[in-house]
Amino acid sequence: MLNFLLGSRAKFEGTKEVTFTPDGIVDHVKVQVHNGRIVVKQAEQDHVQAIVHVVVKGELAEEIRDISDADRFWELEQNGGCIVFEQREFTRFYSGSSIKVSVELIVPKALTQASLESHNGSIEVRDFAGKVYAHSHNGSVDITRVHGDVNVLSHNGSIELQHIAAKVVRAETHHGSITLDTVTGDVELDTRHGSVETKNIDGALRLLTRNGSVRVDKVAGDLKAETHNGKIVVRECGKNVTLHTHNGSVRVQTEVGVQGPWKVSSHNGSIELNVPQDTNAMFQMHTSAGKVHGNAIPVQSHGYVQNIMVKKGDGEHLVEVETHRGSIEVSESK
Repeated sequence: MLNFLLGSRAKFEGTKEVTFTPDGIVDHVKVQVHNGRIVVKQAEQDHVQAIVHVVVKGELAEEIRDISDADRFWELEQNGGCIVFEQREFTRFYSGSSIKVSVELIVPKALTQASLESHNGSIEVRDFAGKVYAHSHNGSVDITRVHGDVNVLSHNGSIELQHIAAKVVRAETHHGSITLDTVTGDVELDTRHGSVETKNIDGALRLLTRNGSVRVDKVAGDLKAETHNGKIVVRECGKNVTLHTHNGSVRVQTEVGVQGPWKVSSHNGSIELNVPQDTNAMFQMHTSAGKVHGNAIPVQSHGYVQNIMVKKGDGEHLVEVETHRGSIEVSESK
């Protein structure tokens, strides 16, 4: 009875490599595993190479004598123009047993789409010329050097995207951070609990986090960033800029100047803008409790309910700045 409750301590672990050449034209790879890691990358080859790693624990492991016995847990096949790798469901009851199937797939460059899903495990894509859809319920997603649209979802795990050339990039995680570096295309990011950090976005950027800080470094297109609890730090933003945090400070630094309308607000936190001396903007500033100051404006004041307008240059672009509880500083970069 005790052995039944505790389960077997048996364990099997092994790796198998298989290859096959697709029959006819294939353009799609689809991978679905329940528990395990997924890695997909392209290479200059006509065949598909799969490196499968299987870990079995518990009573079921006692039946596995070698890696061939573990073939029952996974399947690799061609379905029309699609290469499919799946972890098979195992319905027979074994006390205290678990099965983990991880796979690394090296596929031909002719493929132009990847659909990847893991319930419990990370997903990694490298050097892929095509669209990528990746969904991990519990695990991180890491995508590097992809030439195609990217759509990523993780319920519990971080997301990291690097060197992406696309029309549209979307990433969402319920619990985890999002990091982007060097992306061409319009970007949409959403995390409920986690920080967001981006660098070198050649396109528009829209991001939302309920609880977490935001750091943006260089955006060529329009920028819209919002967090409920966390600070926002921006360096070199695009033409139309909207920044809002409910609880946290906002800091914006630009050497290229204000190139379009800005709207910067915080309910509870200070706001700091650092702009060039030759800025052409109309600053419309409001604070309910705090001071307005800085070497870029001829006004230094403090107190309750302040509404101040300052014109720099020809005042071409409107910059709206508002905080209910906090100071506003507008300074010139040297």
